[in-house]
Amino acid sequence: MFETAILFIIFKRKETALKVLEIIKQIKPKYLYIAADGWRDENEKIKCLETREAVLKAINFECEIKTLFRDKNLGCCDGVAGAIQWFFENVEQGIILEDDCLPEISFFDYCEKLLNYYKDNERIMHITGDSPLDRKVGEASYYFATIQHCWGWASWRRAWKYYDSTMKTISFKDTKKTLKKRYKDFNIRDYWKNWFYRTGDINTWDYQWTYCIISKDGICINPNLNMVSNIGFGADSTHTSNSEDENANRKTYPMDTENIIHPSKIECDREADFEIAIKRFGLIPFSLTHNVSREIKRIIRQIGDLFNMKNL
Repeated sequence: MFETAILFIIFKRKETALKVLEIIKQIKPKYLYIAADGWRDENEKIKCLETREAVLKAINFECEIKTLFRDKNLGCCDGVAGAIQWFFENVEQGIILEDDCLPEISFFDYCEKLLNYYKDNERIMHITGDSPLDRKVGEASYYFATIQHCWGWASWRRAWKYYDSTMKTISFKDTKKTLKKRYKDFNIRDYWKNWFYRTGDINTWDYQWTYCIISKDGICINPNLNMVSNIGFGADSTHTSNSEDENANRKTYPMDTENIIHPSKIECDREADFEIAIKRFGLIPFSLTHNVSREIKRIIRQIGDLFNMKNL
């Protein structure tokens, strides 16, 4: 029986929720927390209730189940963050899966072992099973990164206690300094700064978690091969509606968790961070825009020189 507690966040997508649950059932977790936000209208109410019923009915193994089923819709910010808060009020550490995050089976053991390995290291704040890159980073089983990815992840109460959905308790001035320390590239710093200032205007929870980690100069862990596939891209999704997105339905790979190779030092891989900024967030880093701008200026000078030569 799997000892680490799991939080399973569901809503109205019965089909994807049951697919994820089928993987969870294989490890038979001892503690399973299930949270569901409330519905926004009567049509959605039917889907929400059907999903809850189907998930509970499909649990055919012995475990301790706790539920947080709301009948009022709190939205993607308070609904998800509230579920995670509830989870960490009950457990010291655990794994969080939403209903569209389909993990490879070794994801669970990977999370459990690293949760235990780094439980007393306060700088390590987030472990993800989602690796945005299509290549290995270094020779270890995982690498360190500056930005969290929340398609299948794990953390500790000690880290989540800093979370603030309003971000009122965290200093933007200090975070600006931390961003400058973390990222040499101006466009990457500017991207996160702009998102953080916008967070109060968008219905989400995860940018606040990113802000929390950055403000504490925290470190995230990414597996060296992708272990979680997001199967929720499509019309019924809140934020990921494009089913053709390159991040949708990505292939997953197993990890040899009996022989996890740890990095030789705790240090974020800047090159990987740079690639992720381009691939996952669509950023054009300043160094690239600067090089393009410089090349355009060079071509303009050459054209000007040719024009001047013709007029001699």
